[in-house]
Amino acid sequence: MPLTTVNPAMIGQTSTGAASLTATGSAAASLVTAAGTALSADSSGRVTMPYQPAFMAHTYSTNGSLIGGTYLTVLFTTVVTNRGNHYNAGSGVFTCPVAGDYYVHFNFNIRTTGLAWSSAFILKNSTNIINSWSQPNADNQYDNCVVNCVLNCAANDTIIFGFHKDYGSPATSANYNHASIYLLG
Repeated sequence: MPLTTVNPAMIGQTSTGAASLTATGSAAASLVTAAGTALSADSSGRVTMPYQPAFMAHTYSTNGSLIGGTYLTVLFTTVVTNRGNHYNAGSGVFTCPVAGDYYVHFNFNIRTTGLAWSSAFILKNSTNIINSWSQPNADNQYDNCVVNCVLNCAANDTIIFGFHKDYGSPATSANYNHASIYLLG
């Protein structure tokens, strides 16, 4: 591919055959698709990706489906971010739009009675991937379980936040319970 120069940017090909876009001076660079600008880099190298799948919600509302006879899906009342609409608030299921690594975070808060255990689970395709358990030191106390991980997912894999049906349920006040998912790449 011949080198094309539009001052202050150059479009060309690297020695390995990959396409190259070079911005010089104070110029910014963008990758534009039919859907719009998919990637922008300013003159300082800060990159934004406005279509990068992302989700964040808080405040437990109720239980969703029972999965595998063990896990109850967490449904949230407030969805703050749902870039790409990959999270279904009615089912509590996030469907991965593309293959890649996804950062997943879940904070589960319970106000205990009788020193009840609490649990937090991240499920991929309805299979427990990672979990956390906690038992408070005193009755009628708030207690947290926090789970974070990076999941390698295929397109159409599902991610669900849940807790064990036989143990404590989430607190329903404020935004103590929250979850997020972000496509890393």
